[in-house]
Amino acid sequence: MDNKRFLEYLKAGQNDERVAYSHDSMEPFKDVINELYNDIDKLKYHTFDGRFQDILVKLLKDTKYEVCGYGAFLNDIEDALRELVVDNLILIPINFLNSEKIKNDISFDEDVKLFLPVKEDLEKIDKNKLRIIQEKKRNGKLKSNGELARYFESVIKFPLDKEHIKLAKDWHIFNYPILSIHIQNIDLYVENESSKIAEAIYAFLRMIDFNLYYSYWVTNHGLQDGQWRYPASTYVVYYRDYLNKNETNCSYYGSSLRFGFSNILDIDTDCFVKNKELFGKLVSTYLKACFLDLKLFNNAELNKINRWKNAISFYNTVYELASIEKYDSCSLIICATLESLFLNNEGRNKQERLLEEVKEFISDFCDEEKIANYLKALKNLYKMRNKIIHEGIGYEFMYKAQCGLYDRQGSTLGYKPFKYAGSFHWCEEIYDIKYCIKLIGEILLSEKMLNNISSIVMK
Repeated sequence: MDNKRFLEYLKAGQNDERVAYSHDSMEPFKDVINELYNDIDKLKYHTFDGRFQDILVKLLKDTKYEVCGYGAFLNDIEDALRELVVDNLILIPINFLNSEKIKNDISFDEDVKLFLPVKEDLEKIDKNKLRIIQEKKRNGKLKSNGELARYFESVIKFPLDKEHIKLAKDWHIFNYPILSIHIQNIDLYVENESSKIAEAIYAFLRMIDFNLYYSYWVTNHGLQDGQWRYPASTYVVYYRDYLNKNETNCSYYGSSLRFGFSNILDIDTDCFVKNKELFGKLVSTYLKACFLDLKLFNNAELNKINRWKNAISFYNTVYELASIEKYDSCSLIICATLESLFLNNEGRNKQERLLEEVKEFISDFCDEEKIANYLKALKNLYKMRNKIIHEGIGYEFMYKAQCGLYDRQGSTLGYKPFKYAGSFHWCEEIYDIKYCIKLIGEILLSEKMLNNISSIVMK
């Protein structure tokens, strides 16, 4: 920060506090404001709402920074923002996970836990009865049952009002197991990251199922495993009120699962249980990557983290496009996903460079036959991509499945893709897409990739 410009901004703030929040007053100092906001954005704890502006108003009036300078000013902002840190709980319903096959609640680590639904959540209760139950709980005559309710109260210091969430947000939110994620940070920052976290959770579950259980031929569907209940469409973020940390009060933020991905989660429960340690490690690593003190990392490290997170989001998009048989779009995004993971913008011969990078990466954990199959599928996919882009030749209508009236394959986002294997002819191009989706999962689930990202975020 240029010291002269900072002192001018400081002087203006002492004369007119509106330079901290008014667009017109900030306009002469937008270079200072942009640099300040960029520095704040790198902090582990930050928010840009009115609370941050209140901090600016207060600190700009302090004349000590005329001597101490911008560094001291930024440090004091960081200390003030740290005072806004509260306990947050993200509750994410894991739709269609068969709780009967999961014997007990699962603790992945001290902050990430899976809670099974209790009987009262699965009973059909009308809205009037829910309101009566809610009122009795408020009056202390009833308490919410289950380990989730007890854990919630131990963290948030306030009873979990399930009835309120059912009535106000989502009637079906507790139909299935709930993944609870505890994060200590500023509430608005957690809210902003929560949609990415929820999407990543579903992406991890899908890729584990697709790669570690769903073989080249298997078409078993998690939706057919156990009793059908309506899927939840909402996840919730609860947090302590930062102004009343010692009082019995909390706030919450509810958002739609469809904001970033389908709420249909068509996976095999047995596969999830067998690979719960891998799932826990993936989630823990992703959470650390969401709340970093960016000052501690160089650009190369941040670039690796961003590529990894971007690929996880792309995976959900690819999976869902394949689930509704949008094969042309799917093939384009598969190429973009792998390019974003392995390539820089370095000129020509993109396909050759990508094939070489992928081969080098997977050679540590794939045998020669599997490597050859992956590379063959990727080469074929690039041919398909080039025909789509340069020749206008599409494939998705050529291979649309002939489905029965009640078969939602090909029409509903989130259903396990590639159930249709070709009744009348061999869909070679579609199998190439399927194999390339497995390639992306192979890379993202690999110990090599996970250890690489973990070694960075654990700094």
